[in-house]
Amino acid sequence: MKKVFLGTLLLALSLYANTTLELYTNKSYLTKSFLSPQKVELKLPLHVKSEDIRYMLDEGCELRNEYVAQKVIKEIPKELQKLQEKKEDLSLQQNALLAKRNLYTTFDLQNEKDFSKIEKAASFLEQNILKIETKLSLLHKEIQEVQKEIEELERKPKIEYKLFEAHFTCKKNASVKISYPFEQISFQPYYDIFADTTKNTLNIVEKIALTQHSFEDLEDIDLHIYSKSFNQDLTPKVFYPHYLYKEQPVVYKDALMAKSASLRAAMPEAINIQREDLETLYSYTLKDITLKREKTEKITLSSEEMKINLKNFIDGYGNNKAYLQAEFTPQKNYIQREANLFLNALPLGIIRLGNLNEKVNSHLYLGENQFVYVKKELLKTKAQSSFFSGKTSNEQWKYTLTNTQNKPLHVHFVTKTPVSKDGDIEVKPIANPAFDSMSAEGKTSWEFELGAKETKEIIFGYEIKRSE
Repeated sequence: MKKVFLGTLLLALSLYANTTLELYTNKSYLTKSFLSPQKVELKLPLHVKSEDIRYMLDEGCELRNEYVAQKVIKEIPKELQKLQEKKEDLSLQQNALLAKRNLYTTFDLQNEKDFSKIEKAASFLEQNILKIETKLSLLHKEIQEVQKEIEELERKPKIEYKLFEAHFTCKKNASVKISYPFEQISFQPYYDIFADTTKNTLNIVEKIALTQHSFEDLEDIDLHIYSKSFNQDLTPKVFYPHYLYKEQPVVYKDALMAKSASLRAAMPEAINIQREDLETLYSYTLKDITLKREKTEKITLSSEEMKINLKNFIDGYGNNKAYLQAEFTPQKNYIQREANLFLNALPLGIIRLGNLNEKVNSHLYLGENQFVYVKKELLKTKAQSSFFSGKTSNEQWKYTLTNTQNKPLHVHFVTKTPVSKDGDIEVKPIANPAFDSMSAEGKTSWEFELGAKETKEIIFGYEIKRSE
């Protein structure tokens, strides 16, 4: 009879298979699998409603009914329970010693006539009272430490949940997956980027920091980390035709622009890890991960070391400073996120790394190079007007670049030439030595070697002619 009852009990309860946690950049889901279940009982986070629960049933399985209890169940954490019991035990010891000390301090020797006995008894009382005081002092400190631990645990989120129950009809070896939103986790993906100028290498280490705040530890779970947000970019933008109209008179157009501007101003403004490239995104799968409640886990997802070419980028159009620049070609895609930047093991700061594409040349700035001195001087500024040639202006600067190091440096010097979008305005650049390239946006560049302790001068300017 007992064997029949035990067999029935085992059939009635679900055979638990595994747990999977799926992390998107903006949402997370917890999925639990069961093999041939008849009845499934789960503890659910308080925010989960019946309509949030999703079922994935194998062929041969059918959901008969489900029930989500509304009653909130509160539990005292085991660690807190143990500390409270320890404090209670220490308090009992403390009370026993206090009672013993009170007994010793009320001991009356006035009726004793024998001085030697009085002296012996007084010495005994003194020694024992001192021992008790020492023990009481140690107990007091220990109780304070335990109380501090209790208060720290009490500040953590409480263990609260509600019960869920579902009944199924399933054939043998058919499985059921139950999934629901899991908001009790905070996670921060980031990069650690290590540049090594002695080896000319760059190492991008992809990491994630996870802290789960649920009512239990998640043990031996499978973790899936996706590179996109849930519900992100599911459809393209709506197509609207572009119509061209005859331009209105200038006065009317200016009035429209002013009205539009006023309207705009009023509007508010080391684990078992596998990477898999899916149809439209990529994911990492981690097997047998344990996430302890209220404990942060830092996991390394990938690491890629690349060769770099080093340059010193000088922005003659802005700060007039030299910045160490690393050029490299990643062998996989990286999405935009925060990164801790290190140069020869020295932390430089936190940057926002942009998207990097597989096998596409990229670059990264490694901070200011204080060993390259840049001086900018205005040489000439002149404006004149003529009836025949119109208005002409001329501006020129001298840049003095000095390498104070004992080794040569590759320099990429960039400044800015104005760009004319009007046929009546002509821009003529002035450069000595001649620049190597100029983009359609006016980005004017020189590339050269600056020897050890060498100084180089660049004259740059432009002449602008405006027809009357």
